[in-house]
Amino acid sequence: MYRSTLARISRLLIVLALTIGELATGVFITPVHQAIGAVSQVYLPNITKTLGGANGWTTPIVVQNTGQQPTDVTLTFYRFSDGKSAATVTMSGLRPGQSRSFDPRSDTRLPDDTQFSTVVQAATGQVAVTVIEGSANSWMAYAGTETGGSTVYLPNITRNLGGRDGWNTPFIVQNLGTKATTASVSFFNFRDGTLAKK
Repeated sequence: MYRSTLARISRLLIVLALTIGELATGVFITPVHQAIGAVSQVYLPNITKTLGGANGWTTPIVVQNTGQQPTDVTLTFYRFSDGKSAATVTMSGLRPGQSRSFDPRSDTRLPDDTQFSTVVQAATGQVAVTVIEGSANSWMAYAGTETGGSTVYLPNITRNLGGRDGWNTPFIVQNLGTKATTASVSFFNFRDGTLAKK
């Protein structure tokens, strides 16, 4: 249980760290389309609906109005597979301090067994967004980010650490730019800092 929790915390940190902007060379990343007139935008790199099957991972989203006036909030979901928009959900009249949740399973426009990147946009003021992930007794959450960067550092990435069934830390990249781009990832050995793989 302790090992499982640490592995999930490591994954959480990676999801938070890897919400990035335009990069150079490597993996193709589809651009995020920004709404005209949106005051506040929050980026969520990993949202799922029944990923892995009917009882698979689903990540509910909680949005809170942190501004001083009511606002309308839109959530736009982009498929991992091709970057195309799958659905846009609107939360109207969110009052200051008020929170609302959205469960991807509640919208039939979102396909099952699918991963999405998501952009949350407030018409006025500011919003805070939390994504909740869990199953049985194992739960975690991550907060959305409003900015990205051209370079992101990940202090702990593992591959089969401890043996064949050991710890692995997948990470997710979201493009916050306005054009398609590519990303390169360099891996350095913990022991001596030498380049392991690119």
